[in-house]
Amino acid sequence: MEALYTGHGDGGYTQTISEKRISKADLLIDLIGTTDEASAALGLARAYGGGACAEDINWLLDALSEIMGELAGGNKKADSALLSELEKRIDRCSVKFEGFTMPGENLLSAQLNMARCIIRRAERIAAKLLEEGRISGGMAACLNRMSDLIYAMSRCAEKQ
Repeated sequence: MEALYTGHGDGGYTQTISEKRISKADLLIDLIGTTDEASAALGLARAYGGGACAEDINWLLDALSEIMGELAGGNKKADSALLSELEKRIDRCSVKFEGFTMPGENLLSAQLNMARCIIRRAERIAAKLLEEGRISGGMAACLNRMSDLIYAMSRCAEKQ
């Protein structure tokens, strides 16, 4: 069995899918790590059961995995098709924005709100990378719609 550890990252650098060595302090690595945190938060909501949001949670977990792959140098996934699917799922939740709400109506909505906050942090990091020309506008837009979808899901979960 191959060891999980390699020691290659001990010096503060990591290697991307495209085999590029990059500092762990780089904003791109920060964005990948932040999307990974959002995925873990959604995993917690999934473990709780997901309620009426279960299918969307599973879909988002897959989409986040593809987004992280693209950020690490893999195939382009943040495109108009992903953006369209995100918007379709937001519309299906049929939740209208009625102002900000207090998180914690129930455990599932609180977990989804935590995931939303983490994705919002990813959006802020992405905005910096977009300004530097290091990620696409499609990536920034997809992250923005993901936070919208998770907000809509948390509102739906409040009604369960």
